Amino acid sequence: MHNKTVSELKNDLEKKEVSSLELTQHFIGRVKKYDCKLNSFITLTEEHALNQAKKLTRKYQRVNLGLWAEFLLLKKTYFVPKT
Repeated sequence: MHNKTVSELKNDLEKKEVSSLELTQHFIGRVKKYDCKLNSFITLTEEHALNQAKKLTRKYQRVNLGLWAEFLLLKKTYFVPKT
């Protein structure tokens, strides 16, 4: 998953090949694995990220809110760079 482009991840979400929760879990795993070497995050709010992803996954199951908007929200929530 981490080798895919944003467009490819968006397509995977649209085709329901992956959920917001699965994407979040994957990238949290990568952060945990590599951040000790990269030191790119000040704080990892894993519980908050997973709760947001669960909400988005449930919401998308009920209403098609637009996957691009969903992905941008995920990106904003989980990939805030260290300043």
